[in-house]
Amino acid sequence: MESSGSKRGNSARGMGLAAPRRRQASHFASIFILASEVWLRTSRPSATSVDNHLTSPDSCRFVVAKMKLNISYPANGSQKLVEIEDERKLRVFMDRRMGQEVPGDSVGDEFKGYIFKITGGNDKQGFPMKQGVMHPTRVRLLLSAGHSCYRPRKTGERKRKSVRGCIVAMDLAVLALAIVKQ
Repeated sequence: MESSGSKRGNSARGMGLAAPRRRQASHFASIFILASEVWLRTSRPSATSVDNHLTSPDSCRFVVAKMKLNISYPANGSQKLVEIEDERKLRVFMDRRMGQEVPGDSVGDEFKGYIFKITGGNDKQGFPMKQGVMHPTRVRLLLSAGHSCYRPRKTGERKRKSVRGCIVAMDLAVLALAIVKQ
């Protein structure tokens, strides 16, 4: 039995059924549009402030950046866990690599004059940062004995594991720092 006007068999179009429509905008774009409409309705700004708001990167924040800084002091073996929710304080660490030194003035008044060295970190799903992987995102690597982030159970065993690159980004949950200079 042949389908009406279709040589491909029982497809949705050959059966006379309409194909499902694709979404016009992505989910994140619709959230952004909805949030900007709510902002416009509640604040009643002038036309110039609307343009400034939509083009300014400082004012377009819908996600709260939250990161923990695990600050260690190797000289006496102590450490301190500091939770920071302000994105402006975290900008000093963004796009830096593991091993680079960063001034600690933006973290807080108690760390004025300190210099930190970035030693590692984990993202929000728990994947560790790996030295030498030049990406700010997660990658899957084939790891064997002698590599960090993997301990083989048998001799010669290799396994593909997800690790983060060594470049700091906003989706990290914990950033490990060591005090170099006080």
